[in-house]
Amino acid sequence: MRTIVCLLILLLGAASSPAQDKPGAPREVTVDRVALTNVGFLLTLKTLEGADRIEMVIGFLEGESIRMAQAREKAPRPMTHDIFKTFLDRNGWRVERVVVRDLVSGAFLADLVFQKDGQKQTYDARPSDSIALAVRSGAKIFVADKVFDLQRREDEKAPQQRRSRPGIT
Repeated sequence: MRTIVCLLILLLGAASSPAQDKPGAPREVTVDRVALTNVGFLLTLKTLEGADRIEMVIGFLEGESIRMAQAREKAPRPMTHDIFKTFLDRNGWRVERVVVRDLVSGAFLADLVFQKDGQKQTYDARPSDSIALAVRSGAKIFVADKVFDLQRREDEKAPQQRRSRPGIT
């Protein structure tokens, strides 16, 4: 049990944060693309209507985890996100949603929201880990309007630099 608790702390971060209530409701997105690059995976999230998208570079392990979950592939041994989902399931919790809420200094920030018996808990978490859990759980993924705007501004300032270096998570 101690190992599971340590795993949870490492995966989600030690601090719980309240839900972010900002003007402009977050918009639902889907995972449009998970592509291997020489520095990690490029993850593209696209709005349901397809008008806006964000791109982020994520680690090799998280990218492979998301790719495998989308393809419904199983690793020979459980991956970290599989273990965490099993832990949640066995304890009555479910991933309610993920909200990519900000882009600060090139890094995306997200809230991972859990639900159990009407109780909600929100944690500050890396978008890559949060999305890996959301894909496994069938949970919805949202991106704050502010994030689309921030990435759009970055694109306008330095289009060449932006194409070669998307935000990280």
